[in-house]
Amino acid sequence: MNKKGYMRILEAIIAIVILLLFVTYLLIEKQKSEAKVPNDVSLLQETVRNYISDSAELRGYVLVGHADLIKNRIDNDKLIPVGYTYEIKICNDINTCNTALSEDIEESVYVDSFIISSSANPDEVASVYFYLWRENI
Repeated sequence: MNKKGYMRILEAIIAIVILLLFVTYLLIEKQKSEAKVPNDVSLLQETVRNYISDSAELRGYVLVGHADLIKNRIDNDKLIPVGYTYEIKICNDINTCNTALSEDIEESVYVDSFIISSSANPDEVASVYFYLWRENI
């Protein structure tokens, strides 16, 4: 029996196991560091998206670019709870669309975008960008 040969095989197996453990650790750490949308934020985004999509009046406001009227309705119906701030941008022409926020925000900003089209004219479309962040207290 060649004990040196067995030792070399055992060393190689240990080295492979250590290497696999290291690679697994790196992959797990990468997944942890990826940004995820919190459940409360995701729920608010879905609520606002459905609120706008389900209302013919609000869809009409989107198609003519009246983000201020949509914000008034959202504020009046108190869809956004205390502690959150939001902004809505509407783009009727994707080539000249400016979706940058008008203020510097130090918090994490979560963005949801969706497309609204006209029932009468399918070529009439607009993109809605819904920005949501927690207020600094």
